[in-house]
Amino acid sequence: MWKMVWSMKILLDKTKEPTDEIIKDCIGNSAYELLLDIERKLDALYDLKSELRFWDSWQRGYWHKKAWLCDAVFAENGFTITLTITDKRVPHMEAILHELQPKLQEVWKNRKKFGPSSWPMTFDIEAEEDVQDLVKILAAKLPSKKAAV
Repeated sequence: MWKMVWSMKILLDKTKEPTDEIIKDCIGNSAYELLLDIERKLDALYDLKSELRFWDSWQRGYWHKKAWLCDAVFAENGFTITLTITDKRVPHMEAILHELQPKLQEVWKNRKKFGPSSWPMTFDIEAEEDVQDLVKILAAKLPSKKAAV
């Protein structure tokens, strides 16, 4: 338990960049495996670049070249994905909505516009189905430049 508390404090300390081991200790083994699965799938689809960075806490951002895909925000026993869909890509998101789990359909239906042209989405990754839905959402956001997963 002390290790988890210590790890969480590290994730909130801007001056101490966490190692992968600390991230794994904090989010848990199963969540860490899901994070690695996301990275493998995105790497197969995009020219993936990732960066560990601090905003309100440590998180990992993912890009295809210079296009931002999403962030994984670390928390105790898991992580949350944040991303945005631009107005231009809303029709593509609407086209795949029926393929997503009901909880993600609900997240989309309850979205609020941020700025002049973007629609943020935030959801937890808890199972392989969430990873599959994330890949679909990112394909609606930015079509893959590589072969499908």
